[in-house]
Amino acid sequence: MRIDIKEKRFQDKVLFRDASFSFPEGRCSTIIAPSGRGKTTLMRMLCGLDRDFMGSVDGMPRRPVVLFQEDRLAEGISVLSNLMAVTDDRASALSMLSSVGLEGEERSLVSTLSGGMKRRVAIARALLVDFDALFLDEPFSGLDEATKRKIASLILRVAVGRTIILITHSEEDAALLSSSSAVRL
Repeated sequence: MRIDIKEKRFQDKVLFRDASFSFPEGRCSTIIAPSGRGKTTLMRMLCGLDRDFMGSVDGMPRRPVVLFQEDRLAEGISVLSNLMAVTDDRASALSMLSSVGLEGEERSLVSTLSGGMKRRVAIARALLVDFDALFLDEPFSGLDEATKRKIASLILRVAVGRTIILITHSEEDAALLSSSSAVRL
């Protein structure tokens, strides 16, 4: 995947000008920078959610899945119902809940969960969708170190052979997903 940006503006601010970035297919790449440098904007352009720029994306995935910084869960329904919104396979949904350490929480309302639990539900939901590229925007926020390692291992198992684009400010998070290349903004 390659993006060539002649110009990308946000209101009066130029975020990118005459920039090109490449990401190898079938491997994990990281977009890394401090907050406010355009990481999420670059991700949105790569997966087709932001087309308001001068430039082009070659090799845009046909089936991208995005895990946003915000969990974007339906708070008023159960954990399992949130997962069933993306799959018809109840057994797979329950198995994924177990994989993220939330077995027994399937009937819990999302609104009753802690921030870290909500994050794991959002990750489980993203991993249940068939994708050719997985975009992860600060996927480990709110997770303790042991849970981060467990979730990173799960992501690598589910996404084997597929493209992962990790957006982070943390070198440690990039190492958890065995990132093979990095774009530093």
